[in-house]
Amino acid sequence: MLKKRIKSTLRRLQRSGIYAAAILVPDELVARVVRSTQKGTPERSLSVLVAAPGNGNIGDQAMLEAYLAATPGSVMIYEQAEGLVRIPTEHQGRVRTVASLNLIRGLPGFRLAAVARFAKSASRAKAVTLVGADLMDGLYNTNASLARASVLRVASLQGAQTNVLGFSWSPDWVPTAAGALKRTQSETAIYARDPLSYARLKDAGVTQTKISADVVFTTRDTEAYSEFDRWQRDGQNDGKYAVVNASGLLASRADQKAEYGRVIAAIREQGHSRIVFLPHVIRKDHSDAQAVSEVHSAFGTENDLLITGECTPAQVRGIARNASVVFTGRMHLAIMSLGQGTPAMTISTQGKVEGLYEMFGLSSWALPSDGGFASLAGELLRSTDLDAVRRQILTRLPKVIELAEANFESR
Repeated sequence: MLKKRIKSTLRRLQRSGIYAAAILVPDELVARVVRSTQKGTPERSLSVLVAAPGNGNIGDQAMLEAYLAATPGSVMIYEQAEGLVRIPTEHQGRVRTVASLNLIRGLPGFRLAAVARFAKSASRAKAVTLVGADLMDGLYNTNASLARASVLRVASLQGAQTNVLGFSWSPDWVPTAAGALKRTQSETAIYARDPLSYARLKDAGVTQTKISADVVFTTRDTEAYSEFDRWQRDGQNDGKYAVVNASGLLASRADQKAEYGRVIAAIREQGHSRIVFLPHVIRKDHSDAQAVSEVHSAFGTENDLLITGECTPAQVRGIARNASVVFTGRMHLAIMSLGQGTPAMTISTQGKVEGLYEMFGLSSWALPSDGGFASLAGELLRSTDLDAVRRQILTRLPKVIELAEANFESR
């Protein structure tokens, strides 16, 4: 009880106007000091990316790879600790990573040195880009959301063009996070990654927002995954299979195994005797590997495949490409599946996937996380022609890809 009270008090403190000012005001002062010490006109040949946390999150890695594919020349990537992002081989010669935990996670008063170093990098950058994802609205970590918005202002004061790649905005957004974005909206290209987030940002006062889609839709390449390929070759049926993911984060909040059992039973009833159990986030805390393994242990058969290692985004796309249907607790697995034309149901959290499905005309495929998703998923599977859904996805996909590419137009 005491621990919960302390957490609640700290959360209220971080969401206060005083706390926001303790981050935003000193950051701007540091940025102005750095700018005042500049001599001459720096050569702006560098692109800087403030990455998502990474650390075994395939969705974060997919956003990084989409950015690199769209960004030529020298790139500097700020990550929260060394080794949390992986640079693909084809980009390693032009990419440098900088580990800086305090830039995003540092508390007020402990991040100023990191901000000064970042400002010096921004002074040499033609563009500074922030991965927005689900990190901007203050719900996961208000301190980090405030810091992310603040570094946009810091970079802008150094003369760099600033951009936030398409992100979600929860209906329960934190007011100080919205205020921090409003401070920089006149000088930053801010992209919402779905129409609902776009409308919510407008309601929050971030009126200079542009509509886009998730940047991961811009990359559709696939890569072989040997364990999956062997399983496919050894299969004794017509090759039909489904993909099931369980989120370690959701599993830490509630026991969903019984619901998953009903979902898997419904999948098998529709003729999918073979299932790939696929983790999407593999890390020490809230890892899908454990959640997926537990679901497989309870409901898997000898005909199924349990993947325990971390795939690349291209390998995930390859696995999802020919699946009849995907059921997932992770948004980016749904995005990578939809990007291949594969029907995917997602357990929704923080209101961040409803807008995604609206773009495909599949609003009912965003399922509630607070129980009851199994009955809804079962009804969808029983009443839906999956081939027709695939055709609908492929019909709408070119427009979604066009919106995703808009993230890179302003640079």
